[in-house]
Amino acid sequence: MLGPSFGNEGTKGLGSLCYNIESILFSNQNAMKILALLVAAYAGVMLVIHVCTAKILNAWKEQRDSWISRWFPPRRALRTEASFWILAPAAWPFWSGLACKILVVMFAAIHLVAWGAGEFRRNNNNVPLSSASPAIRRAIVAFDLVEALFLAALGVLATMYLSQPR
Repeated sequence: MLGPSFGNEGTKGLGSLCYNIESILFSNQNAMKILALLVAAYAGVMLVIHVCTAKILNAWKEQRDSWISRWFPPRRALRTEASFWILAPAAWPFWSGLACKILVVMFAAIHLVAWGAGEFRRNNNNVPLSSASPAIRRAIVAFDLVEALFLAALGVLATMYLSQPR
């Protein structure tokens, strides 16, 4: 063997490469505990935002000079969500099961595309969320409520990882 084996001599090809990369990236347990703490805390913040989506959308539309419009405009909301969905795939070992991993990747892709689209719009803070039609607003609220359930599950999984002795 030419390189280090990482104790995985029986695995060949791509499987060996994936195992080697995973063992290097996720070998520091303290770093993983910090990542789990970040994900759990951030999932809590995201959960509050997603449960309050209807109120936030109404405040953006009806009260353009309100504190939420100044401190948490639509573009900042997209950036906040995108930041979480960049962090969530980094915590890959926490997500047990293929279905959970697929959902993490799916939600990450959706949010990163939405964030990218929002960044490429010309108007700084007037992402169309504030002036969306009632049907679009209902769809956003419904999607965010489903996402809130998944965020709660991710927060629980990250907390369970924190509670495991390592």
